[in-house]
Amino acid sequence: MADKQRQSDKMPFDKMQIDRLSDTSNRCAKAPLPPEIQGVIGAKLRQIYGELLSEPLPRKFQSLLDEFGKSDPKR
Repeated sequence: MADKQRQSDKMPFDKMQIDRLSDTSNRCAKAPLPPEIQGVIGAKLRQIYGELLSEPLPRKFQSLLDEFGKSDPKR
């Protein structure tokens, strides 16, 4: 019963809430991160993804890729 009450209390966004959210996203688009922070984030992402790319492909994925390659020789 309490769950139904909570669900009925949740109203969809009204026009003012939508306008506030779009205003916030517009401000975020106009104020990018400083270059120093972008550089730190970029370096960390390169480190993480570089380590991921150096890991071996799991056998299950390799067998799936092999099967896909055999299934349609015209491709």
